[in-house]
Amino acid sequence: MISSNLTIRPATPAQAATLYELKQAIWPGERATVEQVEAGLSAPDQLTVVGWQGDVAVGFAAAFPTMTATGQRRWELDLLGVHPAARGQRLGTKLIETMLRQLPRQA
Repeated sequence: MISSNLTIRPATPAQAATLYELKQAIWPGERATVEQVEAGLSAPDQLTVVGWQGDVAVGFAAAFPTMTATGQRRWELDLLGVHPAARGQRLGTKLIETMLRQLPRQA
């Protein structure tokens, strides 16, 4: 259950193993490796935010810049996941709202 001590902050490459474990809980059988997660978190053109309940990761959202059909750059939500035990509490909405505040205005 999400409580008032929920924090959402950008992920770092050092948190790759934690994010990998979270992805496994959200999507059992996920084939990404810890190394692939770390590479994604290290990419300068990707933003990933993680929701933390104390020191436990309970959800995340990831976005990257892309081009529209008309050639305009924009940010695209790539992944959004919430741990099964934390679902139904608007965490996904909170993750997206936090991400929108942190994205650069220009992709």
